[in-house]
Amino acid sequence: MNTTTAVCAEQADPQTHREAVLAQLRREHARRQFALDAIEANLQEQPSARSIRACARRWCTAITFLADDLIAAQNGTENPE
Repeated sequence: MNTTTAVCAEQADPQTHREAVLAQLRREHARRQFALDAIEANLQEQPSARSIRACARRWCTAITFLADDLIAAQNGTENPE
């Protein structure tokens, strides 16, 4: 099915389009929850409140660098570190 046919099918059956959008949202939510569960498990392994905060900061930094790298790749430039 080509793009034009798919768009016409979605316009003809809004319920099918709605179900596809909801399925995509559920997949995105599940992927996000899976990632958060993995991070939480790592945080729970830390021996103290101080180390939990330090570990959380490292996760935040790693995610931010990952986002910067993806943005740079989309823009076709290198990461300005």
